[in-house]
Amino acid sequence: MRKTALILIILLANQVFGQADTLRIATYNLLQFQHENALERGEFMRTVINAIDPDVIVCQEVGSSFYADYFREEILDPNVYSLAEFVDGPDSDNLMCFKTEKFDAIHIHDLPLAKVGYEFAKKHNIKLTLDLHENWPALLRIATHTQSILGQFLSNDKEWIKYEIKYCKLADNVIVVVEEAKDRLINLGVEEDKISVVSNTLNTKHFDLTNHMPNPEFFTLLYAGGINLHRGLQYVIMGLKHLKNTTPKVRLQILGDGSYLPTLRKLAKDEGVEEIVEFTGWKPYKEMINYVGKADVCLIPHVKNDHTNSTIPHKIFQYMYAGKPIIASDCLPIKRIINTTKSGLIYEYNNPKEFAKAVSSIISDEDLKLNLINSGKNKVLKDYSWEIDSKVLNQLYSG
Repeated sequence: MRKTALILIILLANQVFGQADTLRIATYNLLQFQHENALERGEFMRTVINAIDPDVIVCQEVGSSFYADYFREEILDPNVYSLAEFVDGPDSDNLMCFKTEKFDAIHIHDLPLAKVGYEFAKKHNIKLTLDLHENWPALLRIATHTQSILGQFLSNDKEWIKYEIKYCKLADNVIVVVEEAKDRLINLGVEEDKISVVSNTLNTKHFDLTNHMPNPEFFTLLYAGGINLHRGLQYVIMGLKHLKNTTPKVRLQILGDGSYLPTLRKLAKDEGVEEIVEFTGWKPYKEMINYVGKADVCLIPHVKNDHTNSTIPHKIFQYMYAGKPIIASDCLPIKRIINTTKSGLIYEYNNPKEFAKAVSSIISDEDLKLNLINSGKNKVLKDYSWEIDSKVLNQLYSG
C-alpha cells in the first residue's frame, strides 16, 4: 500500500529528557541503502539526523544484522545511541536505536513491527500497545506486489494471520480503528477485554479551512488519496457519463497518484468525460485542505472487500469537519458511520448509476445538502474527535 518508513511512538516520562515535553522520532526505510553509493547516501542521512537530533530512530527493511550495526556505528554516533533491537519480521527487518532506556511504555503502529515491539517491551519490562490501523493480511491480498506467484509466496496472508494472532495475544493492549476490526480479532480468538477502538479521528487544531468556499461556476466532486484499482475511482468516472448531459456544471478533481492513474486517464477519455476530470497529482497537505474547502462534495469510493470492511480512512472525519457532504461506497464501517452521522449518501461501490443518482440528489436538493453538512460537522465535534480518543489512549497507558 505504501513504501514508507515505519512509524513508532514511544511514550516516556518527561523527566527522561529534562524539561522537554516532546519526543523527536526519526524513521527510515533502508530498503535501498545497500547500494554502491551507500557512503554518499550515508553522509546525507548523517547530516539529516544531526539536524533533527532525534531521541529515537527506527528503521525498516534493514536487510541484515550487518547493516543494522553499520547504521548505528557509521551513520549514528555509537556513544550516543544504543541499539535496542534488531528483529527479523515476516516481511521486513527492523531496528531501533535510542538515547535512553527509561521508557514507560511502547506503542507500535501496524502489524509488521509487532515482533520488534514485543521484544523491546519484554526486554525493558514495559507494556506493549499494538495499534492496528488496518487489516494487514487483507491488505496484502489486494496489494500490487502480491499479485504475482513470487509476491504471494513472500507475503503469505495465512502466515500473516498467524503472526497477527500471536502478537495480539502477547500485547497488553490492542487498538483498532473501527468496531468491525474489533469483531474480526475477537473471531480470531483475541481476548475482547484487551481490544479498544480508537478511530482515525481529527485533531481540529491542524485543519484550518478559513475563507475557503466552493466555486459557484462548478459543482466540484473531490477525491483525495492514493490511486489504485481498489480505490474505486473507475466507477466514479463511469458515473460521470450519466451526469454530463443533465448536470453540465459537474467536474471531478482527483488529488493523488498511483499505479492506476494511466488507466483512469484512458477511461475518462473512453467515457467521453475527460474534459470534466482534472488529475492534479499529489499536493502538499495545506494545498489539499484548500481543495477540500473549495469542493462541493467529497468522495470515498473504495471498492468493498475484506480490507475496506474493517478499516476507515482519516479523511472521512476531515470532510465532516470541513462541512462537506460525503458520497461514499458501501464498505461496512464507512456505511455505518455515514448513516449514523447522517453526513452523506451511500451507493453500491461498483454501480456507476447509483453513484450518479447520489450526486444528482445533492445537486437538486439544497435542504438535503445543508442537512448533511450540519449533521456531519456536529457529529464529528461531538462523537468523533481526537480530544475524545486521546483520553482513551491515556487510560490505556496509565492502566
